Amino acid sequence: MTRIFLYSILILICTAILFGCHFEVLNPNNTYQGEDEPSETEGGLDVTVITESGDNLAYRSEELLISISPSEITGSVSIVLVDKRGGETTLIDNYSGPFPFSWIIPEDFPPGESYRILVRGKYYKNDSGIFGFSEEFAILTDFVSGLSDITVSSRIIEITLTDNGSVIDDDTISISLNGSVLDAKHILAGSPGTSLTLYLQEGTNTLSITAVNEGSVSPNTAEITFTDVTEGEVVQEWRLLEGETGTLSISAP
Repeated sequence: MTRIFLYSILILICTAILFGCHFEVLNPNNTYQGEDEPSETEGGLDVTVITESGDNLAYRSEELLISISPSEITGSVSIVLVDKRGGETTLIDNYSGPFPFSWIIPEDFPPGESYRILVRGKYYKNDSGIFGFSEEFAILTDFVSGLSDITVSSRIIEITLTDNGSVIDDDTISISLNGSVLDAKHILAGSPGTSLTLYLQEGTNTLSITAVNEGSVSPNTAEITFTDVTEGEVVQEWRLLEGETGTLSISAP
């Protein structure tokens, strides 16, 4: 019986050597002791992209600010712009500077509506790989006013103007109705904004808003709210460069 047992052990050992079987000893706490310990931090990096207007729209020549959390990353990171349509653009490799990281969008950069930022690095606790994606954002070619025509039920309406950018930065506008200037240098305030009364004529009226400046953060961005709207958007937003004008028609009874 003893010989049979020894022969069985020898057969098992020879089989293990022949077929390359791997034996490993687990510690009493059942933790993994292999060399390729899986990391819980992979994919655990939060990446935030801040555009100059504070929304998910960016334009050529604008600045993007890229932040990460947690910030406890050892060594350097790579920052990559990923296009959902396919392709990647490395913004910087082996970056070890402070965050947020600033990137100016080149004037000839291809526009698209499905860009994301990917950041790859190493976690300081166990030097394991860590990465993360930002939410999608668009890179557009030109600024657009964003204003659209409305129909109202009264010839006397109110509009409320609010600077809704990421920074309240003294954006200034000139506002005109049917060619008459209502306020040549209206400084936009944050919420709840400021209100103006419009006295409309019967039929079609033209409201024009011109960016006198862009404040400290480009572009000139604000929100306009209309009362008594029966057709069209009650709340609208414009994005204008200095000297640009956005217009809309207001149809009154």
